[in-house]
This record gives sequence, C-alpha cells and structure tokens, in this order.
Amino acid sequence: MVSNTATITGGGGDDDITLGTALASGSIDLKRGNDSLQLADGGNKLTVSHTDTINAGSGDDLITLGAAQATGVIH
Repeated sequence: MVSNTATITGGGGDDDITLGTALASGSIDLKRGNDSLQLADGGNKLTVSHTDTINAGSGDDLITLGAAQATGVIH
C-alpha cells in the first residue's frame, strides 16, 4: 500500500499498486508488465500511463490517460 506520494513509476515486471490515501494531484506510470492500480476511497485526480487495470474506490475520480491504452480495464 502506497500513501502520501505524488509520483509512482513501475518497473519491467508486474506491478500491483494500492493507494492508501486519495491523490489530489499525481502521476502513475507502471511501465511494462501486467499492472494493476487500486485507487483509494475519496476523490483521486491523477494521470495514469501503461496500466492494464484501474479500479476506482468510492468518491469522484478524475483520471487522465497519459498514454494510449490499446487494451485494459477501467472499473
């Protein structure tokens, strides 16, 4: 679980990231691999790139895709 950070950069493997607190402004790029991101409850506002699955928490989230997403799931 990751909390109180503005930028997260993944590596070449599979990344499974869970946000512990909502991000008011941030950037997440999980790079290569089969990656998933679980947003924290509350209003998240961030840019997400190279992430295969994005799961929202409760609250209104504003997600900007930082790279074209040819495949993947956003819940």
